[in-house]
Amino acid sequence: MYNTRFINKWWSELGKDIKLLIAMEDDVETFWSNLSEDIQHCIYIWTQTRLGKTNLEEDELQSLLTKLVCDLADIKLAAEYNISVDELDTLADEDCAYLEEYQDKFNKLYDDIENSLLSIFTS
Repeated sequence: MYNTRFINKWWSELGKDIKLLIAMEDDVETFWSNLSEDIQHCIYIWTQTRLGKTNLEEDELQSLLTKLVCDLADIKLAAEYNISVDELDTLADEDCAYLEEYQDKFNKLYDDIENSLLSIFTS
């Protein structure tokens, strides 16, 4: 579905400073290799749009950012509790909402990730 080879080449050529802002961890290559193709594609499209190389409507761009930040926050939350993303439901109630302590952590991760991503192309 996605041109994985092209997107991986793009990532390999991306500057380390930008990779660090996206990954928010030192081992940016392991971070990237552990992402699903869908999330890699979202990162690529979002950065290309922010650079003006791809056109998305503002609401599409915001939806993409929200999806990306949620996915990355889920990944970081799962890693913090040493569980897989598929096991995140163990941190939730019967309505699939995170229990309060986990929701607070997710909210902080979400804010940190969103701020980091938005800072990439801000002068």
